[in-house]
Amino acid sequence: MGILSFESSDPNFLTTLHFEIIKILASQATLALRNASLYKEVPFIGILEPLIEKRRRFMAIEKRRRALILTSCLAVLLALILVPFPMRVVGQAQVSPAQTQYVHAEEDSVVQKVFVHEGDTVLPGTPLLQMTDWGQRASLAAAQAKYNTAMAQMTRALIENDATVAGQHQLESDYLHGEVTRLNDRLSRTTVHADIAGVVATPHVEDLVGKKLSSGDPLVELVSTENVVVDVAVPERDVELLRTGAPANIKLESFPTATFSGTVSVISPSGKAMGDVHVFFARVAVPNPKGDLRPGMQGLGKIRVGTRPLGYVLFRDSALWTWSRLWKWFSW
Repeated sequence: MGILSFESSDPNFLTTLHFEIIKILASQATLALRNASLYKEVPFIGILEPLIEKRRRFMAIEKRRRALILTSCLAVLLALILVPFPMRVVGQAQVSPAQTQYVHAEEDSVVQKVFVHEGDTVLPGTPLLQMTDWGQRASLAAAQAKYNTAMAQMTRALIENDATVAGQHQLESDYLHGEVTRLNDRLSRTTVHADIAGVVATPHVEDLVGKKLSSGDPLVELVSTENVVVDVAVPERDVELLRTGAPANIKLESFPTATFSGTVSVISPSGKAMGDVHVFFARVAVPNPKGDLRPGMQGLGKIRVGTRPLGYVLFRDSALWTWSRLWKWFSW
């Protein structure tokens, strides 16, 4: 190929040709500059450029190695979608008594003696307090004396074959027998007993000696120890995963090497604010035959909520956070 050449004796022709070439080059340069400017104004171009560069580098990799990378990524994706994985809901835990009994005074009286101290373990029927009983004993003695008199008079009337008088004394003795039974029961109640197995939780209970109490005043607080309830504070976003009967494991600060197991018995119907987090309580019933768990102990609770895909377990929190941010920014 030869080099194009223009031969003309007309100087105006050469000038015109040079001018046209300069116009074409200037137009091309202007177009290139304009395209570059528009390219920079493309949304997210700062994000796309690194991705485009990575794609370019990836396509430059050896074909076999590229296929291996794609196969590995596909395997990981399938594992995240298809592989089931046990899921647990985690929250702060605190031990509460499963049952609390408040022993009250049944009538106006004065505490005469206290048989227990704070922290003592009691069984049903264990005597706790002795109230003053002189009034009850005096009333019982008087009723018993009247009953004995009525019985003696009835016996004498029967010996004398006086059926009418014997019948009257029979009615009187029956009434007095009921009165004696009632006063015996009243006297027995001056000794206050425990109705449940538990621990005495009233501080300085021995200071009640000599104190005058009115009917209904609280005397002793008993906390059941056979079973306890552990309240696990579950974040609001995880409440939908909870079900009653779900198994749970509890780790307490007082027993760092022990794990206590139980089941969810109740999911609280109303929530509570704890700092910046809104939580609901899953109440986990935990057997406590040895009485090791005491109200107020704290730790961590993990509630098993079944199996979910691995990707759901790993990325659920991040996905919910991202979705909430997008909804806040773009939804209306």
